[in-house]
Amino acid sequence: MAGASARRYARAVFELAQEEKVVETWSRRLNVLREVLQDPQLGPVLDNPAISIEEKQALIESFDIARLGKEGENLALSLIHISEPTRQAEI
Repeated sequence: MAGASARRYARAVFELAQEEKVVETWSRRLNVLREVLQDPQLGPVLDNPAISIEEKQALIESFDIARLGKEGENLALSLIHISEPTRQAEI
């Protein structure tokens, strides 16, 4: 999940946090997000392409991500979408 897209998101978050002078707030959010994403129960689910994005979102939301704040929650859910492998449309 920590691919090039995730690194770009992290860099963009850091740059925005610097501009808005909220680096410490985002640092705390990203630490919480790292804790959540490193949970041994969560990793295999997030990496499993057979599990829908909706199911992954529900699982992430069950991990008390309110500690991230609304912006952090949005980032967490966005990371699920960018990490989802491209799927071919079924005909």
